[in-house]
Amino acid sequence: MQINEDTAHPVILPSPSEVFPPTLVVASGKGIGTEYPLTHFPLRIGREVNADIHLDSPTVSKNHARIINAMGDIVLSDMGSRNGIFVNNIRVREWLLRDGDSVRIGETIFLYCTQRGTASKNLPSKNS
Repeated sequence: MQINEDTAHPVILPSPSEVFPPTLVVASGKGIGTEYPLTHFPLRIGREVNADIHLDSPTVSKNHARIINAMGDIVLSDMGSRNGIFVNNIRVREWLLRDGDSVRIGETIFLYCTQRGTASKNLPSKNS
């Protein structure tokens, strides 16, 4: 714990092991378990080879979706794709992502994680 000199109130800072960047984890489709930390923005998702998250599928547009950081909020937007984006099984044009959200783009389903352990709680175990 650290004391804020200006207000003399305790300020609880996370330890380095608790800091976890927002991450998309592949829950279903090619590359199950692959993690994509969201560390730079805007981030492009699509079939285009140089996309930040490249999805090689005919159901994915070349420039399918984009993720931005809007003053600390992580926002997913459809970039006019033919097959759309789905968050928690709802087709959306834009969505403010929350921990545990399921994101489907083409045949790939991602889990959006902001805390350690979210993926392990929500992904099927390899023994199932």
